[in-house]
Amino acid sequence: MRPRFAVVFRNTHFAWPTACESVELPMSYKLFLLPAPSFVASDDVSDLNLQLDEGEIFDWCLYSHSGERLASGSQDSRNEINRIIAQNDLKDIQVVGLVPAQAVLSTVVSIPAKQQKYLSQALPFVVEEQLAQDIEDVHIVTARSGKKDRIPVVIIEQGIMARLMSCFGSFGFPLQGIFPDAALLPEAISENREYGNSVLIDGDYASFKCVSHFIKVRKNTLSLYLEHLFSDPEFSGRKENNRAVKLYVNSARQESEAITIASIEQVAETVSIEPCSLATIEFLAESFFHAPFLKFNLCQGQYRVQHDSNSLWKKWKSVVVVLVIWLVLQVGLNIGKGIYHSREATELKAQSLALYQSIFPDEKRVTTGNVSRFLKSKLLQSGKIGNNGGFLASLSLVGQEFSKANTKKDMELKSLNYNAQRGELSVELQVGSLQQLDALKTAISNQGSEVKIGSAVKEKGFVRGRLTISER
Repeated sequence: MRPRFAVVFRNTHFAWPTACESVELPMSYKLFLLPAPSFVASDDVSDLNLQLDEGEIFDWCLYSHSGERLASGSQDSRNEINRIIAQNDLKDIQVVGLVPAQAVLSTVVSIPAKQQKYLSQALPFVVEEQLAQDIEDVHIVTARSGKKDRIPVVIIEQGIMARLMSCFGSFGFPLQGIFPDAALLPEAISENREYGNSVLIDGDYASFKCVSHFIKVRKNTLSLYLEHLFSDPEFSGRKENNRAVKLYVNSARQESEAITIASIEQVAETVSIEPCSLATIEFLAESFFHAPFLKFNLCQGQYRVQHDSNSLWKKWKSVVVVLVIWLVLQVGLNIGKGIYHSREATELKAQSLALYQSIFPDEKRVTTGNVSRFLKSKLLQSGKIGNNGGFLASLSLVGQEFSKANTKKDMELKSLNYNAQRGELSVELQVGSLQQLDALKTAISNQGSEVKIGSAVKEKGFVRGRLTISER
């Protein structure tokens, strides 16, 4: 049968509960696969590495990560499904495998509260009485239902489980989990009771689910099963159980299923019929997305799925690369600024040393690292610090303003002359213009000294001038 495609949102012929159990990887498509019943009904399960038949057929549907149905098909081969996915170039797909519930046993076991912490050791001995085969040949899955004394259990043969893992893994996409199809029926909620029973009629079979377990049988035997279940004191004696049934049936087949519906109505207390227009696998996929219940993921224990931890890294890889590049550039810029300012500091220290050596030419111990300390020592020895007097105080003042003004390398100190009687320091220098000479005079004068321009002679390309600094 050719695959059906759909670009509509979730079917709205019936309402789903709003809460949802989520175990999927972020932003991934969901490929739901249900193999033909003959696949798990085969008697030849001894070879766990059995080569899969390329002609194996599946019912399937594909959903987006937001729950929108994108495509679906019935009785299609693995190659056909992969071809459709490849044509649409879809990435980040997770496989949700379904197994016909006829291949599993759903039951409930009672374990004393004191032995809850030893559940894994005690469980095989508890369920062994219900099995007709060796306990080593089965895979047991449990789920917490909120009832400490009653634990839902699902049992499947090891051989079938191994074949299912190989079957779903052969599609080449990560496997989210494997679930019995009947376990995905939504839990029915009646008007006045919290829990109910769900039934889905699917061709020749009918799936049943209640709060404690699920089963899939031929539809002509379902009424007998329900009559036996409802008359069981173990079932009817618990307040969470009731005889109300919510029946899901395809709207196009409702009339043809009248006999089956009537047989259910004879044994159930009430029957609420919910028509739907979805195929069975689409119905189960909708329930998987939107119904809160125990889904009984069979991929536990030795079959636990190891999700690819790199998937999230791949999504953020480009962002991390941009951040690393930005960080490298920022660090490089800071290093460049540091080198530039270091060179500037080295050059200023060299200028300070040259000025100091021009004043004290006999001083041999002065370096760029200690010139500041030696200058402070000279000022302390002169005893003139803080009162703006003396040769060294005037010299320090001139040297400070000269260093600030000499940024364009066109100012040169020629000679110094100090008259102790008049307390005057005469400075002869060469500048680029009269404006520079006047600016230097103003800067020194603003520091509290009296400054005069003794002479200013303009020559070719420069100005030779003399400043006289004295105490006010």
